[in-house]
Amino acid sequence: MKTAQLKSSIDDLTPSETQKARMLNDLLRRKREEESSVGVRFGMGNRRNIKISVTAAVLVICFLVGGSVLREGPPPLSFTMVAYAADMDGSRTLILEGTQVELPFGRLIRDQAIPQADGTTRYNTYLNGSNYFSVSGDNIKSVTYISELGELTYTDIIMRDADPEYIRARNEAKLMPGVGSIMVQSGPLSYEQKGNKVTAVYYKEWGDQSLAVRWQPWYVSMKMAANADINPADFPHEKITVTVSFDNEKIVTRTLYLSFTTDGTLIAELAKT
Repeated sequence: MKTAQLKSSIDDLTPSETQKARMLNDLLRRKREEESSVGVRFGMGNRRNIKISVTAAVLVICFLVGGSVLREGPPPLSFTMVAYAADMDGSRTLILEGTQVELPFGRLIRDQAIPQADGTTRYNTYLNGSNYFSVSGDNIKSVTYISELGELTYTDIIMRDADPEYIRARNEAKLMPGVGSIMVQSGPLSYEQKGNKVTAVYYKEWGDQSLAVRWQPWYVSMKMAANADINPADFPHEKITVTVSFDNEKIVTRTLYLSFTTDGTLIAELAKT
């Protein structure tokens, strides 16, 4: 096989399993064609040389696309983002790189008008549905989230479930019709982080949910509550920097963008790297 043809084939490869299989099959087909052609023109004495040449090319291609037949490399350092509904019991939505995702269970709602003592009117405004985001991937140790505009809350589930105050409040929770269980806790919560920067720790028994962070868009909802003419689509995109630390101490950082449409639908996009 000509060197130029092999080089062209290698340069066109991208590291996907489908393309690797297609390329290997193509090389084997062309190998058989050339063996047949050479056998007719020059006899069969050159079959061994052709076989060695093509086999070497296949090994080079496997190495270039990351699938070496000689050794296994380290696990890939990658992750994706997922969104959960508010109760984290429903289905999750994957947020893929470079694609805007309209979250099916996330919407900023402004409904009830509430007259104020000073004669003004405020509106009940809240994010209905999705306000939990997490990271999904292998060999993750911890995740740090930094929000530019909103407020983040992280709950360490293992610490929470062992906290005496939480256990007391859970046991004394009262069931409210149409609302659910109401828990009353006093004082700062040792298992909770709140602000524009939080760090989540991975627990195997809880999986992705142990890395989940709650996001509140107060920068939008507070202004919508005070003015019925405010359009949520007019606000700048929220930018959340997501830094993942892996078990091998390597670090990968991605950026999550959040925005709203005119009707309050939440849009998420994981920026391309």
